Amino acid sequence: MRSVFASWLCFASAALLVVACSSSDDAPATDAGSDSAAADTGAGGNEAGAGNDGGNASDGGGSADGGADGESDAGTADGGVDAQAKLVLTSSAFVDGGKLAAKYANTFCAGAGGTNVSPPLAWTGAPAGTQTFAVVMRDVTLGGNDNFHWTIFDMPAATSSLPEGVPTGATPAAPAGAKQIADSFNVDVGYLGPCPPNGSHEYVFTLYALSAAQLPTPIVSTPAAYESTIQGLSLASATLKGVYP
Repeated sequence: MRSVFASWLCFASAALLVVACSSSDDAPATDAGSDSAAADTGAGGNEAGAGNDGGNASDGGGSADGGADGESDAGTADGGVDAQAKLVLTSSAFVDGGKLAAKYANTFCAGAGGTNVSPPLAWTGAPAGTQTFAVVMRDVTLGGNDNFHWTIFDMPAATSSLPEGVPTGATPAAPAGAKQIADSFNVDVGYLGPCPPNGSHEYVFTLYALSAAQLPTPIVSTPAAYESTIQGLSLASATLKGVYP
């Protein structure tokens, strides 16, 4: 009986030992599982974080793209502003480089039909800041500084044309506020039509857009001095050439 009891006791002890060992082994396994789960969670968290970072990067990229697009749009807008219309001078009476009609010649050429009326002029594309306009006409074939046929200035910024036949005189009726000086030959104050002694001459009309509301009177009141003053205040200019005869 004792032998049986002893055997049973040994068996019970062994069973307890196995259970204890199994419990001990399971606990680390659980810890390992926890560690593994934690690691997985951490990895997931990191991936989520990476996902968030990616989202932020995407947002940042979107902002950058938006900025780039904005800059592109701004560039286009700026381009639109920078590409302002160029100042252009035209006439309904002749094309650039074309022949001036006989009526625009001075009365010295009366036999050829000269009536000394100025040709009509028109312009577009005045730059910002323009306060007045001036027009100068020169015989470029003659050359030198004594070849001015017309100097008219102090035309208001709202002016965009000159009619045919601007009256002579220091202050013509139109355009309002305009002033004129004598030609280089002192024939008249205002327009002097062409009448070259021989051959064809080229006459250049130059339009100036000025930054001054009123042209200062130069010390020497010659057409060349006036044009020099005009050029010093010019924001832009345009030319139109006519030939006579």
